[in-house]
Amino acid sequence: MTHEEFIAWLRVEVNEGRMSVQQMHDLLNQKALFDVYRTDIETQFRNYIVGYIGDTRQESRNIHELLNRAKTQFPNRMLYFEAIGFDLF
Repeated sequence: MTHEEFIAWLRVEVNEGRMSVQQMHDLLNQKALFDVYRTDIETQFRNYIVGYIGDTRQESRNIHELLNRAKTQFPNRMLYFEAIGFDLF
């Protein structure tokens, strides 16, 4: 999904009431951080799931562990993540 497609998808989520504007902006900010460090992430964290939440990088080999940690450490914040070097599903 391109960045433009991602923004369009987020706008649909907001327009249909599944996400607030504040959540959309939080998610876009986390993705922006990810994008700044994308080259380093793709080099250093192959076969990890890497994301940003609360302006903090998080990484794990297990999606459930990553989601649980994010929920515990940063309640009410949006997590942007990508699987590095593999398809998650």
